[in-house]
Amino acid sequence: MKPWMMRTAGITEEDVFRDMGNLIVVVGLPGSGKSFLLKALQPFVEGVCTSDFMKDAEGGSREFERSRHFASLLDDLRAGRTCVVDDITFCEEARRQSFRAAVNRRVPGMRWTWFYFANDIVRCQENIIARDRPSCWE
Repeated sequence: MKPWMMRTAGITEEDVFRDMGNLIVVVGLPGSGKSFLLKALQPFVEGVCTSDFMKDAEGGSREFERSRHFASLLDDLRAGRTCVVDDITFCEEARRQSFRAAVNRRVPGMRWTWFYFANDIVRCQENIIARDRPSCWE
């Protein structure tokens, strides 16, 4: 990711490159740009870097521990790697708190960075139409 893109996204090099485990959580509606940001960050992230964290969770569960990415995420954070995740469920405050608690119980003391996209529904709908792939709004 180019430095200007990181500045625009509000993510510093310190957020991506650090010695301790760091989890960057991207929050936004479908079509807000979450996946675009993750793709741009991916070359600079050593750990888990995944969109739709809860997609295909075991048994369709809403428990974060049932995500197919949860174990790898914990392993990477324990190893001091930076990880980046997004999921539509992070738009809900209670779900963010639940996710934070689930991770902190297993990896205490790691760093959290939250990045929030604006809730611009019109822009999100335009982006969904332009990307020409299925979405929950179609």
